[in-house]
Amino acid sequence: MAFVLDLSESKRAEERLRASETRFRTFVDHATDAFFLHTDDLTVIDVNRQACESLGYSREELIGMHPRDFDGAIDEKALSTLVDRVDAGQPMTFETLHRRKNGTTFPVEVRVGKFRQEEQWFRLSLARDITDRRQAEDAIQLARAELAHVSRLTTMGELVASIAHEVRQPLTGLVSSGNACLRYLDADPRDIVSARRAIERMISDAFRASEVIDRIRAMAKKSPERRDRLNVNDIVSETIALVSSDLERSAVSLRTNLSDGLPPIVGDQVQIQQVILNLIMNANDAMAAMPKGARELIVSTGKAAPNTVLVAIRDSGPILDLAKIGDIFEAFYSTKPEGMGMGLPISRSIIEAHKGQLWATPNAPHGAIFQFTLPTDEK
Repeated sequence: MAFVLDLSESKRAEERLRASETRFRTFVDHATDAFFLHTDDLTVIDVNRQACESLGYSREELIGMHPRDFDGAIDEKALSTLVDRVDAGQPMTFETLHRRKNGTTFPVEVRVGKFRQEEQWFRLSLARDITDRRQAEDAIQLARAELAHVSRLTTMGELVASIAHEVRQPLTGLVSSGNACLRYLDADPRDIVSARRAIERMISDAFRASEVIDRIRAMAKKSPERRDRLNVNDIVSETIALVSSDLERSAVSLRTNLSDGLPPIVGDQVQIQQVILNLIMNANDAMAAMPKGARELIVSTGKAAPNTVLVAIRDSGPILDLAKIGDIFEAFYSTKPEGMGMGLPISRSIIEAHKGQLWATPNAPHGAIFQFTLPTDEK
């Protein structure tokens, strides 16, 4: 009789286990993420319904595949590194592209881990379709680029007098050298040596005018984001060239302290120039209320960490209120009645998109220090 009872209890336990497995299978099959169960060598041994629907394969087709059969982006080296990290006990999350049976691809976020059942090791990967997220990020990126372009145009409008001065100088030089050249050629005897020097000055002034126009065009035009290897000192120098006349008219004493031998950064030159331009113009505006002899602007560069460069803009305007530091980077916050309040938020978003940081601190006894860091391209 006890034997019969033991069998009945064993049967009920098996039924409960099967029911539990069925519930779990139902739960997994109705999950919105794609589940892939792998052996230790990454061979697929089971999948859920979402995996089949997202990739366009049947369950039977997916079983026996390897991730490289449907991953359209990961290479063998990256896969090997991933396996090593998971084997070391690190659950990993990464983004890649999955390739459907029809050849089309879509972005996914994959989380992978490893577990042991009895004496056997298994791997589990969960893939989430992030197409909507990528589209939203692209829309945000486009909106940010449009806003940045508007901000650049606004700033260039504020610099129109400075720009006109920068262009007028070499043009005036051209006219002056041209008239001198004519005089040397009309002289008796002709002064060929002096005429040649005048023509050389004309060529130099023409190049200067062209460079000014090129800088203005680069700042004003709307173009797709680029990622180039850049020298941060060159970017600072080119930006200062755009605003030097404006600073002179505002009686601002400008000093630069650019460190030699800085490693290159990777980024969009126009966008980084825009950040520096915004910070310099803000500093210029902030010092307008100070006595003329007390307006000092210092632009410096340096190495903040082994793989990071630092750009700092210090002014001698009113002391920065610590209570308002958090507000100044908020959209539409401005201390100027006519200000849009978008320069600093846009600047911060540009720097963060370059994997850097932008912040502000008081510059005792007067003014503010705006600093940003950017990662270098050191190998």
